Amino acid sequence: MKKLTVLLFAILVTVIPIFASPSLRIGAKLINDYSGFYITCFDTTGKELFRVICDDSYWGCGIEAKYGPLFIFCLRLDLAELRIFKAEGGAFVLFPILGGDIICEPPFKWRVLPYVWGGGQITTYWGGQETLDTRFLYGPEYHVRFGIGARYTLSSRIDLFGEIQLFSEDTYRVNGGHWIVGSIAVDKIQLGARFALDK
Repeated sequence: MKKLTVLLFAILVTVIPIFASPSLRIGAKLINDYSGFYITCFDTTGKELFRVICDDSYWGCGIEAKYGPLFIFCLRLDLAELRIFKAEGGAFVLFPILGGDIICEPPFKWRVLPYVWGGGQITTYWGGQETLDTRFLYGPEYHVRFGIGARYTLSSRIDLFGEIQLFSEDTYRVNGGHWIVGSIAVDKIQLGARFALDK
């Protein structure tokens, strides 16, 4: 019983300071997105007339805000992204999603800390191309996504991180119809750094 008490006390001494000191961090990241979904219209001979791209794979960079820990959770919001689509074209997006992610981290002061994350978002959509391949979405799209990550504490102010998105379910609404697309795969990789604003 005495050993158990000492063990619990040691855990509390380690954990409580972490719970008591949430911070706001701004992150900059590089993004490689592999996901993509489009709807194609054909004529009677099977020739493609046009396609509407609801989601396209892209390279990009982004800015995010992260706040936490609150207990073992952190909250994250994407603030802006510059996207270069792998097909062609690009877009600059402010607040690319309405929603956010919850990051769940173990309550330890490890220099390398693994974590899991998940979230839900609504997007309305961005610019387009000067072709029938419009990249316009005619209604909101809904996303659910989960993944894993790890962060490396470089200093009290700076963390480096890497993330992989492993699951996604996307609902696209175009011209009155809707499509639900699910994926269990490496859909997105993100590498970046977060900087504490209040340390």
